[in-house]
Amino acid sequence: MGLFQSFNISASGMTAERFRTDIIAENIANVNTTSTESGGPYRRKIVTFQERAVTPFSQVFSASKNPAIGNGVKVTSVREDTETDFIKEYDPSNPDADADGYVSYPNVNTVTEMTNLIDAQRAYEVGLVNYVVPREQVMDKAMELAEIIAANAPISLKLSKEIFHVATQCSFEDAQRYCNRCWDYIEKTEDAVEGPKAFLEKRKPDWKGR
Repeated sequence: MGLFQSFNISASGMTAERFRTDIIAENIANVNTTSTESGGPYRRKIVTFQERAVTPFSQVFSASKNPAIGNGVKVTSVREDTETDFIKEYDPSNPDADADGYVSYPNVNTVTEMTNLIDAQRAYEVGLVNYVVPREQVMDKAMELAEIIAANAPISLKLSKEIFHVATQCSFEDAQRYCNRCWDYIEKTEDAVEGPKAFLEKRKPDWKGR
């Protein structure tokens, strides 16, 4: 692979990534857009890439000798996310509310969009993720971590999942209040006493789920 071909491949990747970043920025900017020119709320957009086709004979010949060498990438489509539902909130005073008083907000999750802005290795470097593994090892690592998580107090696990889902569908202030209520509840459970006690006694906790 020649020097200029290397530059060309790198440039195609940078161009495609810049376009993807622009689409993510558009999604985030329209997180509260409840009415568009086409009617209805803004719908999240997704970018699709594929390997760039090889056209010059010299590149075809080079690729045939070393198929591991790619040819760069290109954007093939920008489609709307029709699989994720809109987020509904009760607000009868809103002019975009339906007959039942609910407003449909875009199917844009700001946390998801921000996560998509960075690649896996960078996310690991800044501490957003704890592990980066090859694709074929993802399920094995996921099951390993799931077993570790499942060993914790059942009540804490249940409420942690609820907090995660609630936080993605409400304001930061409402999510914080819900989190505080859950914490107040957990502090009064038997498992809240058992956890520190088992740690000090250097044994596995005996969770009661209450």
